[in-house]
Amino acid sequence: MKTHLRSVCSFAVMCGALAVGCGGGSTSQDPNPIVSGPISFSQNVQPIFNQTCATAGCHSGASAATSGDLDLSASVSYANLVNHPISSGCATQAPNVVRVNPGDTMGSMLWRKVAADASRCFSPMPLGSNGLIHTQPNAFSTIEKWIQEGAANN
Repeated sequence: MKTHLRSVCSFAVMCGALAVGCGGGSTSQDPNPIVSGPISFSQNVQPIFNQTCATAGCHSGASAATSGDLDLSASVSYANLVNHPISSGCATQAPNVVRVNPGDTMGSMLWRKVAADASRCFSPMPLGSNGLIHTQPNAFSTIEKWIQEGAANN
């Protein structure tokens, strides 16, 4: 009986260790896959915005007015980002920078904000975090690669 109980306990401990080792015990795991090929705005970038940015009270619909006038809802996000000027408050801290400058991460405020780069204006994004680069590194890499590839609307 003791041997059977010891075996069951050992099995339970091993399963728990395996789950934690494989990420089963982590709640801050990046849910975004690593994208190996060219980045698609609609298939790879917009889903990140939908999950992380275009949420109630942040960068969607009427609430965007209090978030630098940046609406990242699917129907308008691309037009509101690429070669679009940053807010006037942000422009005083980072002149000559647009929201997304195709091919230029440092010339893109979106990259600066999600990278938590010191040259950004105001807070890193997502709000209340130390930047997407730390909270969801795969999502950050996808956005970074999309900008580097020329920020296509595909």
